[in-house]
Amino acid sequence: MEFLAFDKFFESEKVTLERNLREYVLTHMGEDKFQLKSDDLLKEFSVLPYKSETVEKLKSFHNKLVNSIQTLEIKDVYSSIIEAESIPYDYGNIYPTKFSLKEVPELMTSLDDDQLNDLKKSSREFLLNNFSQLGKDIRDSIIDELRERAEVLCVVLEALFYYIRTKDKDNFYEGENFDEIVEKYQEAINDASKSSGFSFDTPVSDPTKLTPINNESSKAYWKCEKNMKVFYIVGTLNIKSLYKEDSAGGIKGLKLSFTTENTTETHPDYSFFDISELAKKIETFYNKILKK
Repeated sequence: MEFLAFDKFFESEKVTLERNLREYVLTHMGEDKFQLKSDDLLKEFSVLPYKSETVEKLKSFHNKLVNSIQTLEIKDVYSSIIEAESIPYDYGNIYPTKFSLKEVPELMTSLDDDQLNDLKKSSREFLLNNFSQLGKDIRDSIIDELRERAEVLCVVLEALFYYIRTKDKDNFYEGENFDEIVEKYQEAINDASKSSGFSFDTPVSDPTKLTPINNESSKAYWKCEKNMKVFYIVGTLNIKSLYKEDSAGGIKGLKLSFTTENTTETHPDYSFFDISELAKKIETFYNKILKK
């Protein structure tokens, strides 16, 4: 069983699972709306609302769900579903209630009194202690219910991650979040420093106060030095500001600027240039501005 890689998932709009040829077709209906279709299910849902602080947890639980589906270890599939549904996210309300083994067809009528008592005490312990003793039809029914639930939760989460990366312009720019944007800037500066021969310090949010950057910082300033001349490389961090900057110079994508020492004002001739031009811009900035 295999879920497609995230970027391929929406190119084909389907996830094909090897075992029993189970297939889910996920169609983006626009904005936050999606449609999920399988042989047994047709449902339109919204990936909203979600809380940004839960997204990292949801990524972790998505991985747990996928791993449990691949192995089909009963206790792991069950635990991954219960843990995923304990997170404050409604998974598009595809399922009106949280998962319960009582939903498995004919399970309750097939158990003896001791097994029923075990199930009432703990569903997980019931699976650990009684699953192998059940008839094959009931075991298959439990596996099918658990597996489908886990798969649907996975598909909804993939829809959520797709939406966040491509549609949520409050938290992502060009599919990248705050940390990923900082990392891209950092990589570009590191590469340019090797080719252009300058040193640089860790980024700050204000060059006059040397305050470290954080998630609330609007810009990052890297203090640089080349042949005893000091300057700053400036990158915008605020997501909304990044989208506004797309019109600056007609350049779409991450852009950088230069300032001289002890100022936050970017140099008018060296503002909002494409991140890929950093090394070349530093050479001209140094020769035309700093050496004077």
